[in-house]
Amino acid sequence: MFRLTTASARHGRALLTGFPPPAVQAAAPAMATRRTLKGKAPRPSPGSNKKSGPSMLMKDRPELGTPRPLFHFQNAVKSLRSKHVTGKEAHDIYMKYFAAAAVKEKPVDWRQTFVKDNNISAAKLYETAMALMSSPNSSDADFDGFCNMLDTAAGQGDDAAALTLGRMLHNRSEKSYLHWDQMAWRNTRERCRALIEAGRDPNALVLKGLVYLSRRTSEDNRIALEAFIRAEEIGKGADSFEWYSSCLRGQSEVYIRKGNKTKAAEVLTRLGEMGYAEGFWGLAKLFPKDESTIYRLQKAASSGLMPAHQALVNEHERLRKLCKAQGREEEARRHERDAAEWTLIMRAETTRDRKSKLAAKSDL
Repeated sequence: MFRLTTASARHGRALLTGFPPPAVQAAAPAMATRRTLKGKAPRPSPGSNKKSGPSMLMKDRPELGTPRPLFHFQNAVKSLRSKHVTGKEAHDIYMKYFAAAAVKEKPVDWRQTFVKDNNISAAKLYETAMALMSSPNSSDADFDGFCNMLDTAAGQGDDAAALTLGRMLHNRSEKSYLHWDQMAWRNTRERCRALIEAGRDPNALVLKGLVYLSRRTSEDNRIALEAFIRAEEIGKGADSFEWYSSCLRGQSEVYIRKGNKTKAAEVLTRLGEMGYAEGFWGLAKLFPKDESTIYRLQKAASSGLMPAHQALVNEHERLRKLCKAQGREEEARRHERDAAEWTLIMRAETTRDRKSKLAAKSDL
């Protein structure tokens, strides 16, 4: 089972929105396990607001740019362990999509025609989209193609594609072509709403909770909490619950907004016990003066959660000053050494990320 981490929604590294790695474990992909509904599910009205559609100019939509080479997909498919496409197949699908998207005057249903004419399954299209976005320096044009492929797969009945994209779109600016209400994403809206209304998919209920959580009213907070709690209940018996971490973090956020630190701490403790860095990080922020704070920060920082690195350095520095003021010189020196060590680790991580991006860019 994948554990969705808090990564940037821009790069779609987390089903969705993004989300940090489990404690002392490698970060997991940010996507749902691919599942496709058999048969036609009921499709509720999209219910888009009146601003969506042609009246909203999509001025921020990127140009197609330069297509990705074959080796990009070969490396990505191997890294992602794709089950339905080879690197060459993914590249072929991508190039066919690229050619279809490059046509200036396209019919509204060009994407449906594209998959039908080329006999491309939702599974293959989904994995091709994931392979496209596997590079750390993915461009805006790559992201646009990624979104369009996922929405097309959603139109074919692919739940994972709909939920992955839906989570990315729901909190975008209303002026962006990537906003949830844009007509381009109708397939995603309809599939997500069908899954939410059915109430049987825990990941879909997490998405519902995230949508209401973003609105920040007391009533929306109540609905969000109900959705998160229901998702956790259903998720216990589900084959896969990729957004479990997001579910518990959503619950804790609502409790914090309500001023109920006790309930928030209970949820974050469960999250930490499951091995997620966000649980330790959340507890450290909730109780900054607690004697367990430094242990929690160490667990979160050891997992690669970058904000925890700086917080841990700051905590060691605070304790160094406190120990020195109390005459505990040996402890003060220990905290000074630890702060210096974590500073080096933090700088090394930053440098490694920068070099990784430069190396990926040189491969273009």
